[in-house]
Amino acid sequence: MKLLIKILLLVPLLFFEVSAQQTVISGVVMSFETKPLKKTNISLLDFSSEKLIKSVEADKNGNYTIQFDEKGLFYLQFSGVDHNPRKVFLYILQPENIKLNVQLAGYKFPDTINTSLIIGDFNNFDFETAVEMKKETNGTFTFETITDSKTFAYEILGVEKSGRSINGTQSDYFEYDGGGDFKSIINVKNKKVKIIFDPAKLNRSASYSIVSFDRDNIFNQKMFLAFDAMETRAKQYENYMASASVTLYPVFDWSQHARILEKQITEEQFPEVKKLLLLSYLQLAVFGVKEILPSTAQLAFKEIEPSSILWSINPSFLSLAYSLGFVTEEQNYLDRVLTENKSDDVKAFVLYLKFSQHYFGNELDKAKLIKEKLLEEYPESKWTDIVKKSNLSAKLEKDYILPDFSVKSLIDTNQSYSNKTFEGKYLLIDFWASWSQECRDGMELLHKVYEKYHKNGLEILSISFDLKSEDVAVFRNGQWAMPWNHAFVKDGLNSGLAKTFQVSVIPWLILVDPNGKILGISPELSGENLLSTLGEVFPE
Repeated sequence: MKLLIKILLLVPLLFFEVSAQQTVISGVVMSFETKPLKKTNISLLDFSSEKLIKSVEADKNGNYTIQFDEKGLFYLQFSGVDHNPRKVFLYILQPENIKLNVQLAGYKFPDTINTSLIIGDFNNFDFETAVEMKKETNGTFTFETITDSKTFAYEILGVEKSGRSINGTQSDYFEYDGGGDFKSIINVKNKKVKIIFDPAKLNRSASYSIVSFDRDNIFNQKMFLAFDAMETRAKQYENYMASASVTLYPVFDWSQHARILEKQITEEQFPEVKKLLLLSYLQLAVFGVKEILPSTAQLAFKEIEPSSILWSINPSFLSLAYSLGFVTEEQNYLDRVLTENKSDDVKAFVLYLKFSQHYFGNELDKAKLIKEKLLEEYPESKWTDIVKKSNLSAKLEKDYILPDFSVKSLIDTNQSYSNKTFEGKYLLIDFWASWSQECRDGMELLHKVYEKYHKNGLEILSISFDLKSEDVAVFRNGQWAMPWNHAFVKDGLNSGLAKTFQVSVIPWLILVDPNGKILGISPELSGENLLSTLGEVFPE
Protein backbone atom coordinates (compact mmCIF):
# COMPACT_ATOMS: atom_id res chain seq x y z
CA MET A 1 0.00 0.00 0.00
CA LYS A 2 2.84 2.39 0.90
CA LEU A 3 4.51 1.59 -2.43
CA LEU A 4 1.27 2.44 -4.27
CA ILE A 5 1.01 5.76 -2.45
CA LYS A 6 4.61 6.63 -3.36
CA ILE A 7 3.94 5.82 -7.02
CA LEU A 8 0.80 7.96 -7.02
CA LEU A 9 2.70 10.83 -5.45
CA LEU A 10 5.32 10.60 -8.18
CA VAL A 11 2.78 10.86 -11.02
CA PRO A 12 2.20 14.64 -10.71
CA LEU A 13 5.97 15.15 -10.49
CA LEU A 14 6.54 13.12 -13.64
CA PHE A 15 3.81 15.05 -15.44
CA PHE A 16 5.33 18.33 -14.33
CA GLU A 17 8.75 17.19 -15.56
CA VAL A 18 7.36 16.32 -18.99
CA SER A 19 5.37 19.58 -19.24
CA ALA A 20 8.39 21.59 -18.19
CA GLN A 21 10.15 20.43 -21.35
CA GLN A 22 7.27 21.59 -23.54
CA THR A 23 5.75 24.91 -24.48
CA VAL A 24 2.13 25.01 -23.37
CA ILE A 25 -0.21 27.60 -24.90
CA SER A 26 -3.76 27.89 -23.62
CA GLY A 27 -6.60 30.35 -23.70
CA VAL A 28 -10.01 31.07 -25.19
CA VAL A 29 -11.07 31.66 -28.81
CA MET A 30 -14.26 33.66 -29.30
CA SER A 31 -16.05 35.74 -31.89
CA PHE A 32 -15.63 39.52 -31.97
CA GLU A 33 -18.87 39.67 -29.97
CA THR A 34 -17.20 37.37 -27.34
CA LYS A 35 -19.45 34.44 -28.19
CA PRO A 36 -18.30 30.82 -28.65
CA LEU A 37 -17.84 29.73 -32.27
CA LYS A 38 -19.62 26.78 -33.87
CA LYS A 39 -16.28 25.04 -34.38
CA THR A 40 -12.70 26.21 -33.86
CA ASN A 41 -9.30 24.88 -34.95
CA ILE A 42 -5.91 25.93 -33.60
CA SER A 43 -2.92 24.95 -35.77
CA LEU A 44 0.78 25.33 -35.05
CA LEU A 45 2.60 26.07 -38.33
CA ASP A 46 6.28 26.25 -39.19
CA PHE A 47 6.97 29.91 -39.92
CA SER A 48 8.93 29.57 -43.18
CA SER A 49 7.07 26.73 -44.86
CA GLU A 50 3.72 27.10 -43.04
CA LYS A 51 3.63 23.32 -42.81
CA LEU A 52 1.41 21.92 -40.09
CA ILE A 53 3.21 20.79 -36.91
CA LYS A 54 0.24 20.19 -34.62
CA SER A 55 -3.47 20.88 -34.56
CA VAL A 56 -6.12 20.90 -31.81
CA GLU A 57 -9.77 21.89 -31.51
CA ALA A 58 -11.26 24.21 -28.90
CA ASP A 59 -14.10 22.91 -26.73
CA LYS A 60 -17.66 24.20 -27.06
CA ASN A 61 -16.81 27.19 -24.85
CA GLY A 62 -13.74 28.10 -26.89
CA ASN A 63 -11.13 26.80 -24.43
CA TYR A 64 -8.01 25.26 -25.92
CA THR A 65 -4.58 23.95 -24.97
CA ILE A 66 -1.76 23.06 -27.33
CA GLN A 67 1.61 21.61 -26.28
CA PHE A 68 4.74 21.12 -28.35
CA ASP A 69 8.47 20.50 -28.05
CA GLU A 70 9.80 22.61 -30.94
CA LYS A 71 11.65 25.90 -30.61
CA GLY A 72 12.01 28.71 -33.14
CA LEU A 73 9.61 30.81 -35.24
CA PHE A 74 5.99 29.74 -35.67
CA TYR A 75 2.52 30.84 -36.59
CA LEU A 76 -0.32 29.81 -34.31
CA GLN A 77 -3.34 29.97 -36.61
CA PHE A 78 -6.83 30.33 -35.14
CA SER A 79 -9.70 29.38 -37.46
CA GLY A 80 -13.44 29.43 -36.76
CA VAL A 81 -16.65 28.76 -38.66
CA ASP A 82 -18.01 31.98 -40.26
CA HIS A 83 -14.80 33.82 -39.43
CA ASN A 84 -11.52 34.85 -41.00
CA PRO A 85 -8.50 32.97 -39.65
CA ARG A 86 -5.91 34.84 -37.57
CA LYS A 87 -2.22 33.99 -37.53
CA VAL A 88 -0.24 34.87 -34.40
CA PHE A 89 3.54 35.15 -34.70
CA LEU A 90 5.53 33.27 -32.03
CA TYR A 91 9.24 33.17 -31.23
CA ILE A 92 9.87 30.31 -28.80
CA LEU A 93 13.35 30.42 -27.28
CA GLN A 94 12.72 27.87 -24.52
CA PRO A 95 9.79 25.86 -23.12
CA GLU A 96 7.26 28.16 -21.46
CA ASN A 97 3.62 28.58 -20.51
CA ILE A 98 1.74 31.15 -22.58
CA LYS A 99 -1.77 32.44 -22.02
CA LEU A 100 -3.25 33.66 -25.30
CA ASN A 101 -6.84 34.73 -25.99
CA VAL A 102 -8.14 35.52 -29.48
CA GLN A 103 -11.31 37.09 -30.85
CA LEU A 104 -11.80 36.38 -34.55
CA ALA A 105 -13.16 38.80 -37.13
CA GLY A 106 -16.10 37.72 -39.23
CA TYR A 107 -15.93 37.29 -42.98
CA LYS A 108 -16.35 40.44 -45.06
CA PHE A 109 -18.95 40.48 -47.83
CA PRO A 110 -20.01 42.98 -50.51
CA ASP A 111 -23.33 44.74 -50.02
CA THR A 112 -24.85 42.77 -52.89
CA ILE A 113 -23.98 39.21 -53.90
CA ASN A 114 -24.83 38.53 -57.54
CA THR A 115 -22.98 35.26 -58.11
CA SER A 116 -21.90 32.32 -55.99
CA LEU A 117 -19.63 29.39 -56.84
CA ILE A 118 -19.42 26.01 -55.16
CA ILE A 119 -16.60 23.47 -54.74
CA GLY A 120 -16.80 20.16 -52.93
CA ASP A 121 -16.52 16.41 -53.02
CA PHE A 122 -17.80 16.42 -56.59
CA ASN A 123 -14.69 18.23 -57.92
CA ASN A 124 -12.17 17.48 -55.16
CA PHE A 125 -12.47 21.08 -53.93
CA ASP A 126 -10.71 22.36 -57.04
CA PHE A 127 -10.99 26.16 -57.37
CA GLU A 128 -10.35 26.03 -61.13
CA THR A 129 -13.43 23.87 -61.77
CA ALA A 130 -15.78 25.60 -59.34
CA VAL A 131 -19.43 25.49 -60.46
CA GLU A 132 -21.67 28.55 -60.57
CA MET A 133 -24.77 28.11 -58.42
CA LYS A 134 -28.24 28.92 -59.72
CA LYS A 135 -29.60 32.24 -58.52
CA GLU A 136 -33.22 31.98 -57.38
CA THR A 137 -35.83 34.75 -57.42
CA ASN A 138 -35.77 34.92 -53.60
CA GLY A 139 -32.08 35.89 -53.61
CA THR A 140 -30.72 32.47 -52.62
CA PHE A 141 -28.37 30.31 -54.67
CA THR A 142 -28.85 26.58 -55.24
CA PHE A 143 -26.85 23.59 -56.41
CA GLU A 144 -28.19 20.07 -56.98
CA THR A 145 -26.38 16.79 -57.60
CA ILE A 146 -26.59 13.05 -56.90
CA THR A 147 -24.11 11.04 -54.81
CA ASP A 148 -23.76 7.52 -53.44
CA SER A 149 -22.06 8.86 -50.30
CA LYS A 150 -23.87 9.31 -47.00
CA THR A 151 -22.50 12.84 -46.62
CA PHE A 152 -21.69 15.74 -48.94
CA ALA A 153 -18.96 18.27 -48.18
CA TYR A 154 -18.71 21.67 -49.87
CA GLU A 155 -17.48 25.26 -49.62
CA ILE A 156 -18.60 28.53 -51.21
CA LEU A 157 -16.43 30.71 -53.48
CA GLY A 158 -16.75 34.19 -54.94
CA VAL A 159 -18.69 35.86 -52.13
CA GLU A 160 -16.07 36.77 -49.52
CA LYS A 161 -14.13 39.95 -50.30
CA SER A 162 -10.68 38.39 -49.97
CA GLY A 163 -11.58 35.65 -52.46
CA ARG A 164 -11.14 32.80 -49.99
CA SER A 165 -13.46 29.79 -49.78
CA ILE A 166 -15.90 29.78 -46.87
CA ASN A 167 -18.38 27.45 -45.23
CA GLY A 168 -21.97 27.62 -46.44
CA THR A 169 -25.17 28.70 -44.71
CA GLN A 170 -26.54 25.12 -44.83
CA SER A 171 -24.68 22.53 -42.72
CA ASP A 172 -25.33 19.58 -40.45
CA TYR A 173 -21.80 19.91 -39.11
CA PHE A 174 -18.39 21.28 -40.07
CA GLU A 175 -14.94 19.91 -40.86
CA TYR A 176 -11.69 21.90 -40.89
CA ASP A 177 -10.22 22.20 -44.42
CA GLY A 178 -6.60 22.62 -43.32
CA GLY A 179 -6.29 26.07 -44.86
CA GLY A 180 -7.99 28.34 -42.34
CA ASP A 181 -11.62 27.67 -43.29
CA PHE A 182 -14.26 24.98 -42.80
CA LYS A 183 -16.15 22.62 -45.05
CA SER A 184 -19.90 22.45 -44.63
CA ILE A 185 -21.09 18.85 -44.32
CA ILE A 186 -24.67 17.74 -44.93
CA ASN A 187 -26.19 14.31 -44.48
CA VAL A 188 -27.47 12.84 -47.74
CA LYS A 189 -30.90 11.24 -48.08
CA ASN A 190 -31.95 9.13 -51.07
CA LYS A 191 -28.72 10.03 -52.91
CA LYS A 192 -30.06 13.51 -53.67
CA VAL A 193 -28.18 16.65 -52.69
CA LYS A 194 -29.61 20.17 -52.76
CA ILE A 195 -27.43 22.96 -51.38
CA ILE A 196 -29.01 26.31 -50.61
CA PHE A 197 -26.74 29.29 -49.99
CA ASP A 198 -28.69 32.16 -48.43
CA PRO A 199 -26.86 35.55 -48.29
CA ALA A 200 -29.52 36.80 -45.86
CA LYS A 201 -28.13 34.44 -43.22
CA LEU A 202 -24.59 35.81 -43.41
CA ASN A 203 -23.20 37.66 -40.41
CA ARG A 204 -22.37 41.13 -41.71
CA SER A 205 -21.60 42.84 -38.43
CA ALA A 206 -18.42 44.98 -38.47
CA SER A 207 -15.60 43.31 -36.60
CA TYR A 208 -11.84 42.92 -36.32
CA SER A 209 -9.60 40.39 -34.64
CA ILE A 210 -8.14 40.92 -31.17
CA VAL A 211 -5.06 39.07 -29.86
CA SER A 212 -4.37 39.26 -26.13
CA PHE A 213 -1.39 37.79 -24.29
CA ASP A 214 -1.43 37.45 -20.51
CA ARG A 215 0.42 40.28 -18.76
CA ASP A 216 3.11 37.79 -17.69
CA ASN A 217 3.96 37.13 -21.36
CA ILE A 218 5.47 40.55 -22.10
CA PHE A 219 8.16 39.17 -24.43
CA ASN A 220 5.66 37.29 -26.59
CA GLN A 221 3.34 40.28 -26.70
CA LYS A 222 6.15 42.60 -27.84
CA MET A 223 7.38 40.17 -30.48
CA PHE A 224 3.85 39.75 -31.81
CA LEU A 225 3.19 43.50 -31.94
CA ALA A 226 6.52 44.23 -33.68
CA PHE A 227 5.91 41.52 -36.27
CA ASP A 228 2.28 42.54 -36.77
CA ALA A 229 3.40 46.12 -37.43
CA MET A 230 5.80 44.81 -40.09
CA GLU A 231 2.99 42.86 -41.72
CA THR A 232 0.71 45.89 -41.67
CA ARG A 233 3.37 48.08 -43.30
CA ALA A 234 4.00 45.42 -45.95
CA LYS A 235 0.29 45.27 -46.81
CA GLN A 236 0.02 49.06 -46.97
CA TYR A 237 3.05 49.20 -49.23
CA GLU A 238 1.70 46.41 -51.43
CA ASN A 239 -1.66 48.16 -51.74
CA TYR A 240 0.08 51.41 -52.61
CA MET A 241 2.19 49.72 -55.27
CA ALA A 242 -0.89 48.06 -56.74
CA SER A 243 -2.55 51.46 -57.05
CA ALA A 244 -1.78 53.78 -59.92
CA SER A 245 -2.62 56.91 -57.96
CA VAL A 246 0.63 58.55 -56.91
CA THR A 247 -1.45 60.91 -54.76
CA LEU A 248 -1.69 58.05 -52.28
CA TYR A 249 1.96 58.45 -51.33
CA PRO A 250 1.38 61.17 -48.67
CA VAL A 251 -0.80 58.67 -46.77
CA PHE A 252 2.41 56.80 -45.92
CA ASP A 253 4.19 59.07 -43.47
CA TRP A 254 7.38 57.07 -43.64
CA SER A 255 9.34 59.62 -41.63
CA GLN A 256 6.93 59.10 -38.75
CA HIS A 257 7.35 55.32 -39.03
CA ALA A 258 11.12 55.74 -38.97
CA ARG A 259 11.13 58.06 -35.94
CA ILE A 260 8.83 55.74 -33.97
CA LEU A 261 11.02 52.72 -34.73
CA GLU A 262 14.19 54.63 -33.79
CA LYS A 263 12.68 55.46 -30.41
CA GLN A 264 11.52 51.87 -29.86
CA ILE A 265 14.96 50.51 -30.80
CA THR A 266 16.69 52.85 -28.36
CA GLU A 267 14.37 52.01 -25.45
CA GLU A 268 13.85 48.25 -25.97
CA GLN A 269 15.24 46.03 -23.20
CA PHE A 270 14.58 42.58 -24.69
CA PRO A 271 17.52 41.81 -27.06
CA GLU A 272 15.46 39.68 -29.46
CA VAL A 273 12.66 42.24 -29.62
CA LYS A 274 15.25 44.92 -30.40
CA LYS A 275 16.59 42.78 -33.25
CA LEU A 276 13.09 42.40 -34.69
CA LEU A 277 12.62 46.17 -34.49
CA LEU A 278 15.91 46.60 -36.34
CA LEU A 279 14.60 44.24 -39.03
CA SER A 280 11.54 46.46 -39.23
CA TYR A 281 13.85 49.40 -39.84
CA LEU A 282 15.54 47.50 -42.67
CA GLN A 283 12.06 46.92 -44.09
CA LEU A 284 11.70 50.69 -44.50
CA ALA A 285 15.08 50.78 -46.25
CA VAL A 286 13.93 48.06 -48.69
CA PHE A 287 10.81 50.16 -49.36
CA GLY A 288 13.16 52.91 -50.51
CA VAL A 289 12.27 55.25 -47.64
CA LYS A 290 14.65 58.21 -47.73
CA GLU A 291 14.07 59.33 -44.13
CA ILE A 292 15.94 56.45 -42.48
CA LEU A 293 19.26 56.93 -40.67
CA PRO A 294 22.11 54.84 -42.16
CA SER A 295 23.63 54.45 -38.69
CA THR A 296 20.45 52.79 -37.38
CA ALA A 297 20.19 50.53 -40.42
CA GLN A 298 23.85 49.55 -39.96
CA LEU A 299 23.09 48.68 -36.34
CA ALA A 300 20.93 45.80 -37.60
CA PHE A 301 23.97 44.06 -39.09
CA LYS A 302 25.96 44.73 -35.94
CA GLU A 303 23.38 43.40 -33.48
CA ILE A 304 21.65 40.67 -35.48
CA GLU A 305 24.03 37.71 -35.67
CA PRO A 306 24.58 36.03 -39.07
CA SER A 307 23.24 32.86 -37.43
CA SER A 308 20.00 34.52 -36.25
CA ILE A 309 16.77 32.76 -37.13
CA LEU A 310 15.16 36.20 -37.44
CA TRP A 311 16.68 36.61 -40.92
CA SER A 312 14.21 33.96 -42.12
CA ILE A 313 11.39 36.46 -41.53
CA ASN A 314 12.49 38.15 -44.74
CA PRO A 315 15.88 37.10 -46.17
CA SER A 316 15.70 39.85 -48.81
CA PHE A 317 16.66 42.38 -46.12
CA LEU A 318 20.15 40.87 -46.33
CA SER A 319 20.59 42.56 -49.72
CA LEU A 320 21.21 45.79 -47.79
CA ALA A 321 24.52 44.34 -46.59
CA TYR A 322 26.06 45.65 -49.82
CA SER A 323 24.87 49.25 -49.61
CA LEU A 324 25.51 49.49 -45.85
CA GLY A 325 29.11 48.37 -46.14
CA PHE A 326 28.97 44.89 -44.64
CA VAL A 327 30.40 43.10 -47.66
CA THR A 328 34.12 43.89 -47.68
CA GLU A 329 37.36 42.02 -48.26
CA GLU A 330 38.09 42.16 -44.54
CA GLN A 331 34.72 40.94 -43.30
CA ASN A 332 31.91 39.57 -45.43
CA TYR A 333 28.70 39.34 -43.41
CA LEU A 334 27.00 37.28 -46.11
CA ASP A 335 29.78 34.67 -46.07
CA ARG A 336 29.20 34.26 -42.34
CA VAL A 337 25.46 33.82 -42.97
CA LEU A 338 26.23 30.96 -45.35
CA THR A 339 28.37 29.14 -42.78
CA GLU A 340 26.49 29.99 -39.57
CA ASN A 341 22.78 30.27 -40.37
CA LYS A 342 20.67 27.09 -40.21
CA SER A 343 17.83 28.31 -42.43
CA ASP A 344 17.92 26.86 -45.95
CA ASP A 345 15.77 29.71 -47.22
CA VAL A 346 18.19 32.31 -45.84
CA LYS A 347 21.26 30.57 -47.25
CA ALA A 348 19.60 30.07 -50.64
CA PHE A 349 18.83 33.79 -50.78
CA VAL A 350 22.44 34.71 -50.00
CA LEU A 351 23.59 32.47 -52.84
CA TYR A 352 21.02 34.15 -55.08
CA LEU A 353 22.49 37.54 -54.10
CA LYS A 354 25.99 36.35 -54.95
CA PHE A 355 24.76 34.88 -58.22
CA SER A 356 23.18 38.22 -59.16
CA GLN A 357 26.39 40.10 -58.40
CA HIS A 358 28.41 37.86 -60.71
CA TYR A 359 25.68 37.61 -63.33
CA PHE A 360 25.21 41.33 -63.76
CA GLY A 361 28.93 41.89 -63.43
CA ASN A 362 29.40 39.61 -66.48
CA GLU A 363 31.35 37.09 -64.38
CA LEU A 364 29.38 34.26 -65.93
CA ASP A 365 31.78 31.46 -64.91
CA LYS A 366 31.41 32.41 -61.24
CA ALA A 367 27.65 32.78 -61.67
CA LYS A 368 27.50 29.30 -63.17
CA LEU A 369 29.23 27.76 -60.14
CA ILE A 370 26.74 29.36 -57.77
CA LYS A 371 23.83 28.27 -59.96
CA GLU A 372 25.06 24.68 -59.77
CA LYS A 373 25.36 24.95 -55.98
CA LEU A 374 21.80 26.22 -55.69
CA LEU A 375 20.46 23.44 -57.92
CA GLU A 376 22.32 20.81 -55.91
CA GLU A 377 21.74 22.02 -52.35
CA TYR A 378 18.45 23.95 -52.54
CA PRO A 379 16.53 22.56 -55.53
CA GLU A 380 13.10 23.46 -54.07
CA SER A 381 13.94 27.05 -53.16
CA LYS A 382 12.09 29.90 -54.86
CA TRP A 383 15.47 31.62 -55.23
CA THR A 384 16.75 28.62 -57.17
CA ASP A 385 13.69 28.86 -59.43
CA ILE A 386 14.61 32.43 -60.33
CA VAL A 387 18.22 31.49 -61.07
CA LYS A 388 17.08 28.56 -63.24
CA LYS A 389 15.62 31.04 -65.71
CA SER A 390 18.91 32.83 -66.26
CA ASN A 391 20.71 32.27 -69.53
CA LEU A 392 24.42 31.88 -68.89
CA SER A 393 25.41 30.92 -72.40
CA ALA A 394 23.90 33.60 -74.60
CA LYS A 395 25.55 37.01 -74.62
CA LEU A 396 23.32 39.99 -74.00
CA GLU A 397 25.62 42.94 -73.56
CA LYS A 398 26.97 46.00 -75.27
CA ASP A 399 27.94 45.60 -78.97
CA TYR A 400 25.96 42.33 -79.34
CA ILE A 401 22.86 42.07 -81.55
CA LEU A 402 19.50 42.21 -79.77
CA PRO A 403 17.77 38.78 -79.66
CA ASP A 404 14.65 38.33 -81.77
CA PHE A 405 11.40 39.13 -79.97
CA SER A 406 7.74 39.77 -80.63
CA VAL A 407 5.18 41.29 -78.25
CA LYS A 408 1.62 42.48 -78.84
CA SER A 409 0.82 46.16 -78.55
CA LEU A 410 -1.31 47.26 -75.61
CA ILE A 411 -2.57 50.26 -77.57
CA ASP A 412 -3.55 48.46 -80.77
CA THR A 413 -4.28 44.76 -80.22
CA ASN A 414 -3.92 44.13 -83.97
CA GLN A 415 -0.31 45.33 -83.89
CA SER A 416 2.81 43.54 -82.66
CA TYR A 417 6.26 44.92 -81.92
CA SER A 418 9.37 43.08 -83.03
CA ASN A 419 12.95 43.76 -84.07
CA LYS A 420 11.68 44.55 -87.56
CA THR A 421 9.28 47.21 -86.22
CA PHE A 422 12.16 49.38 -85.08
CA GLU A 423 14.65 48.81 -87.91
CA GLY A 424 16.35 52.09 -88.79
CA LYS A 425 15.48 53.68 -85.45
CA TYR A 426 17.11 53.99 -82.07
CA LEU A 427 15.13 51.98 -79.52
CA LEU A 428 15.04 52.14 -75.73
CA ILE A 429 13.39 49.03 -74.27
CA ASP A 430 12.03 49.63 -70.78
CA PHE A 431 11.05 46.60 -68.68
CA TRP A 432 8.90 47.94 -65.86
CA ALA A 433 5.78 47.56 -63.67
CA SER A 434 3.48 50.10 -62.07
CA TRP A 435 3.83 48.38 -58.69
CA SER A 436 7.60 49.00 -58.62
CA GLN A 437 8.61 52.14 -56.73
CA GLU A 438 11.95 52.19 -58.57
CA CYS A 439 10.07 52.22 -61.88
CA ARG A 440 7.82 55.02 -60.66
CA ASP A 441 10.85 57.00 -59.53
CA GLY A 442 12.32 56.70 -63.03
CA MET A 443 9.26 58.06 -64.84
CA GLU A 444 10.39 61.69 -64.79
CA LEU A 445 13.70 60.75 -66.44
CA LEU A 446 12.02 58.63 -69.14
CA HIS A 447 9.63 61.47 -70.00
CA LYS A 448 12.56 63.90 -70.17
CA VAL A 449 14.42 61.52 -72.50
CA TYR A 450 11.41 61.00 -74.77
CA GLU A 451 10.63 64.71 -74.99
CA LYS A 452 14.24 65.55 -75.85
CA TYR A 453 15.21 62.75 -78.24
CA HIS A 454 12.02 61.39 -79.85
CA LYS A 455 12.22 64.05 -82.55
CA ASN A 456 15.73 62.77 -83.33
CA GLY A 457 14.49 59.24 -83.98
CA LEU A 458 14.39 57.62 -80.52
CA GLU A 459 11.54 55.22 -79.84
CA ILE A 460 10.66 53.81 -76.41
CA LEU A 461 9.00 50.44 -75.92
CA SER A 462 7.81 49.91 -72.35
CA ILE A 463 7.15 46.23 -71.63
CA SER A 464 5.01 45.86 -68.53
CA PHE A 465 5.48 43.09 -65.95
CA ASP A 466 2.34 44.13 -64.07
CA LEU A 467 -0.06 41.58 -62.62
CA LYS A 468 -2.63 42.46 -65.27
CA SER A 469 -2.57 44.58 -68.42
CA GLU A 470 -5.31 46.90 -67.12
CA ASP A 471 -2.87 48.22 -64.50
CA VAL A 472 -0.88 49.96 -67.26
CA ALA A 473 -3.87 51.95 -68.51
CA VAL A 474 -4.79 52.96 -64.97
CA PHE A 475 -1.25 54.14 -64.27
CA ARG A 476 -1.05 56.11 -67.53
CA ASN A 477 -4.23 57.97 -66.57
CA GLY A 478 -2.37 59.35 -63.57
CA GLN A 479 0.61 61.68 -63.40
CA TRP A 480 2.69 59.97 -66.10
CA ALA A 481 1.14 59.61 -69.57
CA MET A 482 4.04 57.58 -71.06
CA PRO A 483 3.17 58.68 -74.66
CA TRP A 484 5.12 55.94 -76.43
CA ASN A 485 4.85 52.23 -77.35
CA HIS A 486 3.51 49.73 -74.81
CA ALA A 487 3.31 45.95 -74.42
CA PHE A 488 2.36 43.60 -71.61
CA VAL A 489 3.95 40.22 -70.85
CA LYS A 490 2.16 37.69 -68.67
CA ASP A 491 4.20 36.08 -65.87
CA GLY A 492 6.57 39.07 -65.81
CA LEU A 493 9.98 38.16 -64.40
CA ASN A 494 9.09 34.48 -64.83
CA SER A 495 8.25 34.84 -68.52
CA GLY A 496 10.18 33.49 -71.46
CA LEU A 497 10.86 37.05 -72.64
CA ALA A 498 12.48 37.92 -69.30
CA LYS A 499 14.68 34.87 -69.70
CA THR A 500 15.65 35.81 -73.26
CA PHE A 501 16.58 39.33 -72.23
CA GLN A 502 18.09 38.15 -68.93
CA VAL A 503 15.84 40.41 -66.87
CA SER A 504 15.63 39.48 -63.19
CA VAL A 505 15.06 42.96 -61.73
CA ILE A 506 13.13 46.04 -62.83
CA PRO A 507 13.44 48.68 -64.09
CA TRP A 508 15.72 47.25 -66.77
CA LEU A 509 16.73 49.28 -69.82
CA ILE A 510 18.30 48.25 -73.14
CA LEU A 511 19.38 50.83 -75.75
CA VAL A 512 19.61 49.60 -79.35
CA ASP A 513 20.92 51.34 -82.49
CA PRO A 514 19.12 51.35 -85.90
CA ASN A 515 20.95 48.13 -86.89
CA GLY A 516 19.85 46.21 -83.79
CA LYS A 517 23.20 46.50 -82.00
CA ILE A 518 23.05 46.98 -78.22
CA LEU A 519 24.55 50.35 -77.23
CA GLY A 520 23.93 50.02 -73.52
CA ILE A 521 22.17 47.88 -70.94
CA SER A 522 21.24 48.21 -67.28
CA PRO A 523 22.67 48.82 -64.78
CA GLU A 524 25.00 51.09 -66.80
CA LEU A 525 21.93 52.96 -68.09
CA SER A 526 20.61 53.81 -64.64
CA GLY A 527 19.86 57.41 -63.66
CA GLU A 528 21.93 60.16 -65.21
CA ASN A 529 24.02 57.57 -67.09
CA LEU A 530 21.11 57.22 -69.50
CA LEU A 531 21.22 60.94 -70.31
CA SER A 532 24.98 60.93 -70.85
CA THR A 533 24.77 57.85 -73.11
CA LEU A 534 22.01 59.40 -75.20
CA GLY A 535 23.99 62.64 -75.29
CA GLU A 536 26.76 60.73 -77.05
CA VAL A 537 24.31 59.09 -79.46
CA PHE A 538 22.56 62.39 -80.25
CA PRO A 539 25.21 65.13 -79.92
CA GLU A 540 23.75 68.62 -79.97
